[in-house]
Amino acid sequence: DSIYKEISTAYNFNIPYRLPVTIVSGVEPFNAYFSTGYYNHIVLYDTYPIDEMVVFKDDFLSTFRHELTHAFTMNMKSPFWRAMGSVFGDPASPVFIFVTGGMAEGATLTSESSFGEGRLNDEFAKQMVRQAKIEKKFPSYDDMCSAREIYPYGSYYFFNGAFHQWLQTWYGMEKYAEWWYRTDNAKNLTQYRAFRKIYGMDIEIAWERFYKSIEVPVLTESGASDFFSDPIFNRKGALYADLCN
Repeated sequence: DSIYKEISTAYNFNIPYRLPVTIVSGVEPFNAYFSTGYYNHIVLYDTYPIDEMVVFKDDFLSTFRHELTHAFTMNMKSPFWRAMGSVFGDPASPVFIFVTGGMAEGATLTSESSFGEGRLNDEFAKQMVRQAKIEKKFPSYDDMCSAREIYPYGSYYFFNGAFHQWLQTWYGMEKYAEWWYRTDNAKNLTQYRAFRKIYGMDIEIAWERFYKSIEVPVLTESGASDFFSDPIFNRKGALYADLCN
């Protein structure tokens, strides 16, 4: 309940109902999910976490925060859609048409990382975004709208998480929450038009500003200016002798 109140305060919105949470111990891989089929519910697999998730003091509770954020952001319904849901069930909502997987995970990663932990505060996760800029292969916003079939599979988590964190930092939670509300209820039909309505610019322009804000090492003739205080070259001219022989 305390986590719900924190999320509700952040988004300045209240969802006036409760939902069941099921803890399952008979599944080997660590995971969790939120679903509306056939009603809103959360399922948590109580097993040893994978390496990617060992970024919390309490990985189980923080994973619950992640899924509860899904439940919250996907249910910011207007009175009209709340009434539709009471008749036709929780899945009766435009959210499943206009909210992409990337937008959904952008909100959850910022939530799980809002207290100094989480994947957005993990240097290995950050490096995926930095590396794309370093290699001049930075994806577009549309490229990161959902899951990929090729490596790196989880990239849409990290790129959207970093982008949504940037939005919240520079433009505030009030606008961010309004973007979610208008998208959930198809107030402007699509998330793109809702974004333009709230932020006064196309989402592609915001994505470009986000790209420019990412700090990466700068290569020079004498070496590299990076996040390490004293770059070291090995005999082959490669950086970081402890990693390259």
